Amino acid sequence: MGAILRVSPMRGPLVVSLILLSAFGGTSAAYAGEKEACLAASVEGQQSRAAGKLVEAKEKFLVCAREVCPPIVRQDCSTWNDEVAKVIPTVSIGVKDAQGHDLFDVRVSVDGRVVTEHLDGKSFPIDPGTHVVRADDGAHAPVEERILVKEGEKARPVNLKFAVPKPQGESKPGEPTPESPNADAAPGRSPLPFVVLGVGVAATAVGIGLHFKGKGDFPSNCDESTKVCSPGPGVDVAQTSDAAQSAVNLRNVGTALAVGGSAFIVGGLVWFFLDSPAPKKTARVLPGFGPGYAGLSFSSAF
Repeated sequence: MGAILRVSPMRGPLVVSLILLSAFGGTSAAYAGEKEACLAASVEGQQSRAAGKLVEAKEKFLVCAREVCPPIVRQDCSTWNDEVAKVIPTVSIGVKDAQGHDLFDVRVSVDGRVVTEHLDGKSFPIDPGTHVVRADDGAHAPVEERILVKEGEKARPVNLKFAVPKPQGESKPGEPTPESPNADAAPGRSPLPFVVLGVGVAATAVGIGLHFKGKGDFPSNCDESTKVCSPGPGVDVAQTSDAAQSAVNLRNVGTALAVGGSAFIVGGLVWFFLDSPAPKKTARVLPGFGPGYAGLSFSSAF
């Protein structure tokens, strides 16, 4: 009883190719050159197809489907090539800038392998599965997208979009990025209300001090309402009257300063609460004093 060789449907073509390859191994080297290449491509193509590497499998089947290959191998490879061509996916990649304009001179890589450096809208074959598509044109930060390509998908669109172009002199990765002066600075409040408030407090304090000093310096033998001084032993009425008048003047100056300082305090507080935050400005407020006057000098840079 003869032995029966059973071959599973999935392993059948591979086993047949191996048998043919072994059979041709006994022929002359001159005859086996191209034939062995055909059989090897047939075997490798089936292995690639089983591993899901359809692009590679198609390339192998094209090799073993040539006219120089044995008829049985050529016929099988042509059939397998047609089957792979029907299910091998293709993708079409497009890249736009931040404004949505199409870009053309872009280096595109898939899983780290450069597939084109100039986009023309044509689709290209790709193995089914997950892939990382990366686009880089040198003017923008590179952009990547992870995609899942399914068997049989044709001209699957993959659209990438760049962000805002890299600024001139952009620092390298890992280097601190210099911040522009006043960039994103919080709006500041004018310093003038605080200056007015400070002047008012100082003037009020000085005025109160002068008022009480003048009151304390007023001679005890003089009447505050009439400013008439009573004579007494060893008392120079004229000199005492002058001292009383000076004390009254000092007290009046103190009172005026205290009232004016209080007005400055009120004005400064009102200004502070009504003043809305504004962009920060450089301001300098300097006190100015001289014979017969006192005031403030103000300069600013906008």
